[in-house]
Amino acid sequence: MFTSRAEYRLLLRQDNADLRLSGIGYEAGLLPERNFKMFQAKKKAIEQEILRLETTRIGQRRLFKC
Repeated sequence: MFTSRAEYRLLLRQDNADLRLSGIGYEAGLLPERNFKMFQAKKKAIEQEILRLETTRIGQRRLFKC
């Protein structure tokens, strides 16, 4: 693999495909509204957890940095 393309391997993983493609699939009419609402709830839960980790500290260190 060329080094110039290696950076994209992390962006194209299957574990974050729903975060990358659900909005596009819904707009194109390929993703049912029910599934899109479940995706939005999952995305909101992830964002809330990231915010919690960014604001929670143990001593001088934030949990997000650990």
